[in-house]
Amino acid sequence: MEIRNELVLRAISSFIEADGFAHFSYINLNSVGKNDSLKPCINDLIEAGYLEDLSENGYCRKMKVNTPLDCPDFIFNPKFDLRICEYLLER
Repeated sequence: MEIRNELVLRAISSFIEADGFAHFSYINLNSVGKNDSLKPCINDLIEAGYLEDLSENGYCRKMKVNTPLDCPDFIFNPKFDLRICEYLLER
């Protein structure tokens, strides 16, 4: 899996609720990318089987995370930019 896709999957995994689904909007994921860069990553994760999209029009995204990953605190730390987060994940 590409490191950018892993970063997005870890961020989405942090939104998993008691019902087993991750509910989020693109604004929640601003620390790992903007809409234009997130959509291809999420599509790649869906095609690879890591996520299932159960979203309905007009609501936040609802994803079933088939392979949840731990989300380290540094991913949402505003002091770290995207490249630093990717570097830290590689280590």
